[in-house]
Amino acid sequence: MTSLRTLLSLAVAAALAAPVAAGAAVTATTISQPVTDPSVLVFVEPAGLALTVSGTSNGGTGRLDLRCEGAATAVVDDNVRPTATGVWTTTLSTAAVSKLTPRTCFLHAVPHGNAGTNHTAFAGKRVMFQRSRVTAVVGGPNNGVPFDFRYWAPQLLGRSIWQSVSNCGLAGASTISPTTFHTSASAFPCAGFIAPVTSGRAGVLIDHINAYMPAAAALLFNGSANALGLLASQTSVATDPSTGNVLIRETENLLRCSPDAATVPATPLTCSSFVAAGVKLDRLIIQQGDGRQALVTDTWSATDGRHHQVDVFYEDRLGGTAPVVSFPWAGGFTSYPPGFTQAPPPTAPFSFFTRSSPSAPDGDVNNPQGAITLQDRPTALRFRTGAAIWTQYVRTLTPETPTHISFGFSWATAQAELTTLIGQAERALGPTHCLVPNVVGRTLVDSKRLLLAGHCKVGKIKYATSKVRRKDRVIQQGHRPATTLAGGSGVTLLVSSRLIGKTSAKPKSKPSSS
Repeated sequence: MTSLRTLLSLAVAAALAAPVAAGAAVTATTISQPVTDPSVLVFVEPAGLALTVSGTSNGGTGRLDLRCEGAATAVVDDNVRPTATGVWTTTLSTAAVSKLTPRTCFLHAVPHGNAGTNHTAFAGKRVMFQRSRVTAVVGGPNNGVPFDFRYWAPQLLGRSIWQSVSNCGLAGASTISPTTFHTSASAFPCAGFIAPVTSGRAGVLIDHINAYMPAAAALLFNGSANALGLLASQTSVATDPSTGNVLIRETENLLRCSPDAATVPATPLTCSSFVAAGVKLDRLIIQQGDGRQALVTDTWSATDGRHHQVDVFYEDRLGGTAPVVSFPWAGGFTSYPPGFTQAPPPTAPFSFFTRSSPSAPDGDVNNPQGAITLQDRPTALRFRTGAAIWTQYVRTLTPETPTHISFGFSWATAQAELTTLIGQAERALGPTHCLVPNVVGRTLVDSKRLLLAGHCKVGKIKYATSKVRRKDRVIQQGHRPATTLAGGSGVTLLVSSRLIGKTSAKPKSKPSSS
């Protein structure tokens, strides 16, 4: 008979020989850092940043995967180990965070190998990973001069990409599904931008002469980035940490080619250097609506104390292979041929609609609908191609009075939501205020342009003779300069019908020779 001591020895040996348990399975987790839901993280190139994520489990110590559930699900760390009390933490490297940008995702911890579909037991945080980049000249005399930027701005319901005004502007506008974070195609692959060259001329003319912003100037031809006189582009970005709304400020000083500003396209011979054009553009971008709307205000102002005329073509490219457009005051959705000119409606602000696919049903998460809202009636509204629209403005600047051009972009999956966004854009953009300029002494033609630039118009025109002002010059105006009136208000002008009281001296007669 086996002794009791022998049985105990065998039992101990068996226990020691048995494998150690892997740790109790985790059936619930939470995330405590990031703290807020949603959270915003901005990855600024080239330094970037690391991200510490921490949380708790329900006491189990089993291995966890940290996952970023979104359009492209990613396991960002597959070896998270909770302590015996269920506390866990991990720090994602800069390289790991870089792979997550730019996107919006649901960040949570799940048992190793879990598909991550249970967002209740394995609770997490919605994180908007935004990204920022500034592009500068590398090498040569302009080494380090910034001329372009790129900002990726995903939010909860939409995503945009922004670049400088002369390099695509709004470079992407997609919707995001609120549950799966599926990202649609882009409603506007390039919009609100001014192309370097447009129909045999620069996208912007200053006093009828071709002009370029720094990004356009740096990319005119191979080597143009190191032409003397290239000025830096200035940008700043502010992000609302609770919503992800973005505010971008951009300043561009316009340049002309020297020695030959007339030749398009420019070459190293015609554009060996750049000179200031005397005008700058300050752009303000406000992205809102959970990432489905952007409002843009461009302020054009003189930098040399002189009067200038700005003639600018804004280009809006439409997403899809066969996009259609609806101008509500003219008709329903249809395609338009290159060169077609659409008369704007009599009042502003106004909006028109775009669809990337004419056959896509309302609510299609892959093919977004879009709308463009203009604060003022443009000089012309014309199709460059069937998928690109030019909006032309001709405005006059004075040293005292800049001109403002404002517009908005909205994109959504459903018509009802798009209609709501358009209403918000039109309320935000209009009506404008009339800032009365000083037109005394100006010609009637110039006065009309200046009043239009100040969001005013010519009211009654009265004529009288003048001892000071030549014919067709303004003698007096009905409102003092710098007076603020409702947008579109008329200003009465008293205009000289002819100059009186000044006669030229008679030439002296030559003495007669005898």
